[in-house]
Amino acid sequence: MNLAVVGTGFEDNAAATVILGVIVMVVAFALLYWRRKREKK
Repeated sequence: MNLAVVGTGFEDNAAATVILGVIVMVVAFALLYWRRKREKK
């Protein structure tokens, strides 16, 4: 799943691609953690 291929110019910038990937992972992890925390309540 490569979200960097959306025509935003990240194709030529490896650093931007890595940063985008890290942000996506952090957001996904935060959502998963928040959902589990809310269900445990």
